[in-house]
Amino acid sequence: MPVPSVTVQQRSPEDKDPVIDYWQLAQRFDWSSTFFSQYHQGESSSLRLLDVACGTGRWLEAFQHYIQLDEKLENVVYDFLDPCESSITQASQKIYPPLKRGTQYVNTIQAAKLESNSYDLLWSMHGFYMVPREDLASVLKKCASLLKDTGIGFIALATRKSFYVDFYEQYLQIFKEAKC
Repeated sequence: MPVPSVTVQQRSPEDKDPVIDYWQLAQRFDWSSTFFSQYHQGESSSLRLLDVACGTGRWLEAFQHYIQLDEKLENVVYDFLDPCESSITQASQKIYPPLKRGTQYVNTIQAAKLESNSYDLLWSMHGFYMVPREDLASVLKKCASLLKDTGIGFIALATRKSFYVDFYEQYLQIFKEAKC
């Protein structure tokens, strides 16, 4: 995995999200170089990106706080996919240049009708928890088929120390002990 070009030691004052997972994820990879290399490999003057299980756009917001994309990237079309329409609406309101709102798919990755070989970038940041184990292999194949020959996919899942795992463990503990 490429080393980040810039490591952000402190969170941005504009970043009000109580979940630090996305800030940490932004630091762990050289996102800017990846976008730039994809831009130069493409046949058009734009990039297409699919955010699988985009949720309310927490990752998108952190990405824009911490990642400075090259100024030469003028047209990154950002498609949203999530089973919850209100989540997509919230996420799409967090788009700023050079990212541009693309298509909004209110669906699961399993059921979505998407064009093969059409994305330069695809990511799912903490979204694969919704994929049942028995669907995982077919979902991974589908995601790979959506990428162009030079496309890149990213899937981020929580570590044991992440907010989401900690929250879930606390939830189980509360209900297991009938504290509610």
